[in-house]
Amino acid sequence: VATVSSGNDKLNSHLKSPDFFSVKEFPKMTFKSTKATRGSDGMWDVTGDLTMHGVTKSITAKVEVTGMAKGRGGDAAGFEATFVVDRSQFGMNYGVEKGAIGKDVRVIVGLEVGAESN
Repeated sequence: VATVSSGNDKLNSHLKSPDFFSVKEFPKMTFKSTKATRGSDGMWDVTGDLTMHGVTKSITAKVEVTGMAKGRGGDAAGFEATFVVDRSQFGMNYGVEKGAIGKDVRVIVGLEVGAESN
């Protein structure tokens, strides 16, 4: 979260502040999977522990395989994961009490995973 980039420097600073991510105290957000099952729609349901703002909660993300390719470094696969978190459950309540900002946040993560050929 220390590298959050919204495209707006002022918003980035606010997101990094104690109002939201408090990056000086909690510079990272982590996810450790505990279970993955393939759904009938071809998507994967990946459950795991999301740690953010010093709080760990179990979440399930929908994961789509977006492509497979052979590259110079070996095989590679692309994935996109989406999930919604209630930020107030992670101690981020700025704007929630007064209803100024919603508590549910949709997170989209794009990943590319490669395997080097031997």
